[in-house]
Amino acid sequence: MSKSFHSSKHAHHSHHHAYKTEKNILIAFLLNASFSIFEFICGIITGSITITSDAVHDLGDALSIGIAYGLERKSKKGPDAKHTYGYARYSLVGSNHGDNPTRRLFIRDS
Repeated sequence: MSKSFHSSKHAHHSHHHAYKTEKNILIAFLLNASFSIFEFICGIITGSITITSDAVHDLGDALSIGIAYGLERKSKKGPDAKHTYGYARYSLVGSNHGDNPTRRLFIRDS
């Protein structure tokens, strides 16, 4: 009566989550980039340095999300001669990259 916790139905279901994750990252990137551009234009029009600087910050966030999206797509690539286990870890690199891109620009490790 021992039954495995993970059924084949669950394994098949996880494939759909991977596609949805990639799609959600793309949507987040597009929304964030669009809002950044809109905010930048509004900051210039109104002459507000606060709004303009926030737009630049948000653009950095959008860049991080865009890099995460590219790495998520790359992680789906199968094994080849250089990466015999495939590219699955690229997804992990993308998730760690997005913690704070501005900090990476201005704070260097000794």
